[in-house]
Amino acid sequence: HQYFPADDSANFDKVAVHFSSDDGETWTAPQVIKIDALPEGMRFPFDPTLVPLPDGRLRLYFTGNYGRTFERTAPKIHSAVSNDGVNYTFEPGVRFEVEGYMTIDCAVALHDGVFHLFVPHNGHVRRPGWGQSESPGEGAGYHATSKDGLTFARTDDVRIEGRRRWLGNA
Repeated sequence: HQYFPADDSANFDKVAVHFSSDDGETWTAPQVIKIDALPEGMRFPFDPTLVPLPDGRLRLYFTGNYGRTFERTAPKIHSAVSNDGVNYTFEPGVRFEVEGYMTIDCAVALHDGVFHLFVPHNGHVRRPGWGQSESPGEGAGYHATSKDGLTFARTDDVRIEGRRRWLGNA
């Protein structure tokens, strides 16, 4: 989860985990994850989602960006892999992006051997020279699939009726 402790500025706005060994009755204190090999200049990951892999590891999908604002680069979806849920290794490359648009807040599910990645359509990144575009409205999201969880191909966009967003939902 995105972690915002009021009394710990060093870990504010980082990704943290809790563990339970009694089916969710009790939980450990939050522990900020570590990611080895994160590219230089990339801010700490945000908007996390986890997918258990068939080999027992966990893959963390997250929004990555160079800098704390979106003026320098558009945010994209990246990933890292872990054996213990705390210590991750960054996986080089971008998992998903749409040129000129904010691709943040993904959700990923592994279903019948196919990874399904969803990203709410968050609109155009406001940067000089990118022009204007129509927003598809509420309930619109991107959808991409992958056999290996690393290389995604965009498929038809998805839409859910009403005032809903694809934020964190697959």
